[in-house]
Amino acid sequence: MSSPDKQAPFAHEPPDDFRQVENCGGTFTFWRDTDNTIASSYQSIGAGPAALLQYGVALDGSEVEFWPIRGIDQRPPREPSQRVPVLIVSDKQGMFGRLCPKCESGYFRVRHPSRFHFCPYCGVKGYNAAFLTKHQRALIERLRLAIIEIAEGAESVSINISSLSAALPENRPEWAYTEETQQTRIKCPDCEEIFDVLGEYVLCPGCGKPTWESMFAKKMDAIQGQFDRADSSLQDRMQRVEEWAKLIIRCVSAFEGLARKIQYHLLALPSHPKRRKDLGDYRSKAFLMRLIPFRDGLVSIY
Repeated sequence: MSSPDKQAPFAHEPPDDFRQVENCGGTFTFWRDTDNTIASSYQSIGAGPAALLQYGVALDGSEVEFWPIRGIDQRPPREPSQRVPVLIVSDKQGMFGRLCPKCESGYFRVRHPSRFHFCPYCGVKGYNAAFLTKHQRALIERLRLAIIEIAEGAESVSINISSLSAALPENRPEWAYTEETQQTRIKCPDCEEIFDVLGEYVLCPGCGKPTWESMFAKKMDAIQGQFDRADSSLQDRMQRVEEWAKLIIRCVSAFEGLARKIQYHLLALPSHPKRRKDLGDYRSKAFLMRLIPFRDGLVSIY
């Protein structure tokens, strides 16, 4: 792994804001095989990316666990083995929606879900299954019930996600879901995870690396370029003053966004009440605008 000072910056791509993306569709089928075991298949004929995630769900639906697909495993199941494998599908961009179990409104999307996730907003780390969305959980429950139906004597059960997605919204089961793009698409230079988030100063869901430094530097470079262009192209003094005033406001706004995120995470750390008071309320705009006291306060406290 390269040293921190030689790491490539985060790669950014801003997709359309809050655009819904349909799931990749396909059909799940369950049936009783000739040796009296329950078999399953998934078929999809749609164009575009498609990905699957495997989970183990308890027969009574009480527990769900992420099961990475690693190939054929002939070892007998370890006791107790009361879970059955089910698959969930990605959206048509090959991404999976995730929902933070702590901050609840922390929705994001990832390309390569792993055993653990970091919430890009609040930073909480948890197991993969803890970040399932409501609709993903409902789909897993529907697949579990299909397996129960086969175990109780049904010949076969098919679940066609493609036809459900084409149905009217009011006729859809709650597990016929879409995912939602967020404002910024980012590729982590460390773990190469591709993720979709709301905002810019966030953590990588795969490894927890902050985007703060690269995002702030990118903003400052863009503003510096605008200062240089205004200085060279605007001949009228008043026009330059007006343009500079707008750019200064953008500088302060960029700093405020970064400072809010830093304060949020610092206030989440266990600390003495006086230290928390000295740091200040991260919602206080007046505090953030005092740049020198803000800097000195962070140095003295941390």
